[in-house]
Amino acid sequence: GKDNLIIRLEMDRLDASLMDLKENSGYFFEYDCEDIMELKSVCSDKHCQTIGYIGDRQMFIPLLTSGMKGVDRVVPVGKTLDFDLLWDGYDLTTHLTRQIALQ
Repeated sequence: GKDNLIIRLEMDRLDASLMDLKENSGYFFEYDCEDIMELKSVCSDKHCQTIGYIGDRQMFIPLLTSGMKGVDRVVPVGKTLDFDLLWDGYDLTTHLTRQIALQ
């Protein structure tokens, strides 16, 4: 919105169309799942780039190895906006630098 506020929505269920409802940034869906694979329906396109979690990061291995295509980062809650040289699945050092060959 014009006021640039963060919007936080606690969800009682998930479905694939949920990501069509989000805005550009500052939009956070919260969902407490029993099985990590419940997240696959909303993480299988490029709309969901980051998952923030509380707990053991190893719980995401089944989801990340399941063939889903959308998530580039899985980070602890509080770290979702931290910047790194690996960003949205791209190595920025490679993409934003050039090499000069002198032969």
